[in-house]
Amino acid sequence: MTGEKVVLHGARETLLVTLCAKAGESQLPDTLLKDRFAAQALAGIDYDFDRLRIDRDIMIGVALRDKPAFVIAEGLLPYLPSEEVPLLLERVTGHLPGGELAFDAYSGLGLALLAWQPSIRATGATLHWALDDPEDLLRQLPQLTLAEELTGYGPGGYDLAQVDRMSLFARMAIPVMSMVPVFSRLGRLLRFRF
Repeated sequence: MTGEKVVLHGARETLLVTLCAKAGESQLPDTLLKDRFAAQALAGIDYDFDRLRIDRDIMIGVALRDKPAFVIAEGLLPYLPSEEVPLLLERVTGHLPGGELAFDAYSGLGLALLAWQPSIRATGATLHWALDDPEDLLRQLPQLTLAEELTGYGPGGYDLAQVDRMSLFARMAIPVMSMVPVFSRLGRLLRFRF
C-alpha cells in the first residue's frame, strides 16, 4: 500500500467505512454521488480496506451561528452514549437561530442487527443509541418538530430504481420487510425543524 498510514479504532474507524463506500459507489457506472474526492482520499491512505468488506449494497445505502442551518448528523448518533444524544442535540439547536436537523436513527432491533454488519464488526465499534419512536425524542426536546420520517423498508422508502441496483437478496428482502412494521422501521432518516 502507498499513502499515509492511518490507525483508527472503534467508532472513529467507521469513518473509513463511509469513505470507502462513497468512493466505491462513485466508481459504479450508474453512480449517484460522483464523489471523485472520496476516491482520491482513499488512494492516499495506507489502510487495509479489504477487512471492512464493503459491498455494493452498503455503497448504495451512505453551522453558521447567525443564520438558520441545516445540520446533518448521519452516521454519528448511534455511536454516542444514549444519555449524550439529547444533550448534544439540545446544545446544537440552542446555538442556532433555527433550521433543520437530519440524521439516521435505528430502532433497538435495528441497532442490534447493525452491530452484526461485517463492516461495523471489523472496526470494533460499539453502538449505543437507539430510537424506537421519534416521539420519544420530541418529549425530551420540545423545541424540535418532526418534519419527515423516511423508512428504508416502509411506504415511500427506497427508490425502486436504487433497489434495482442492489443484490438479488436485497431486492427480494426489501418488499418482505416493508410488510412487517417492526422491520419497516429498523432504520430511518429523520428530519426535524427547530
